[in-house]
Amino acid sequence: MLNRRRLIVVPLLLLFSLAGQAALYKWVDENGNVHYSDKNPAENAGAIQTIEETQSTKKLTAPQKLEAITRPANTSTQVLYLDQVRYIWDRPSAAVKRIKAGVYHIGEGCTSRGAMKMPQSSSRQTRLFPEGRDMTGYAFRLIRKLDYPTTIIDQIWDARSRRNAMAEGLVLRAEIIGSDYDVCARQVENIKKYGTSEKIPYWEFTKHRLKLEVKWVLRRGIEGPVMYEATSVGKYSNWKTGRANWKKGQYGGWKADNTPTKAFTSAMTKATMALFADPGFLQMLAAE
Repeated sequence: MLNRRRLIVVPLLLLFSLAGQAALYKWVDENGNVHYSDKNPAENAGAIQTIEETQSTKKLTAPQKLEAITRPANTSTQVLYLDQVRYIWDRPSAAVKRIKAGVYHIGEGCTSRGAMKMPQSSSRQTRLFPEGRDMTGYAFRLIRKLDYPTTIIDQIWDARSRRNAMAEGLVLRAEIIGSDYDVCARQVENIKKYGTSEKIPYWEFTKHRLKLEVKWVLRRGIEGPVMYEATSVGKYSNWKTGRANWKKGQYGGWKADNTPTKAFTSAMTKATMALFADPGFLQMLAAE
């Protein structure tokens, strides 16, 4: 005998347009297992939930304080599995080659001396652009601070647990799809010393002004149907306060607030905060 079916239409919050709409189905089988599919489930599915998807992507805004988005103590959520953060210029497509991601400046007046063209600049200025695993770590630390259960897929050492997470877990993937990064080497007055902007050592850049645009995609399983999609922006600037990194007698000569790591950590943290301030995203994390 067929189980009685309930049809629940739940439009994803935070999506602007219904253009390009396609159905995503969620249902529970007779054994209590939850399934997601872009195809209509079997007739004997216990409870069918139709989730509307669109090609639009919501743009999110970060809150001012972490306390506003920390997980309430009386709620439970599913474990979130983080895939490694990627940069759009790492894609093999020729369409993303030589993307302008920022501008080099030199001298006390921070005069513009050429654009950062990706992926060439990132490969030559590796210390200016953190690796994907570092960016993943920045997001991971904030999510844990917000008290949401999460783990990084690449850090699951047990092969079986990793396969299960990739097949059935809630997998969140972030991609840096836009970068507006100004860096200034105030003490470099003559670029001829290095030849090109890309050859200036990273420690010479003491001023950073960064705007990152991050695309977030949540799936059930690493290759499963998209459950949620949004973009957020994170910003950082020490343009008015950045001074020379090197001071006599200072160990290493490096000031923590003048580093590329500080800029990217701050920007990625704010972009992640915007994601966790979104009720539509948190609804997807709710324990079933």
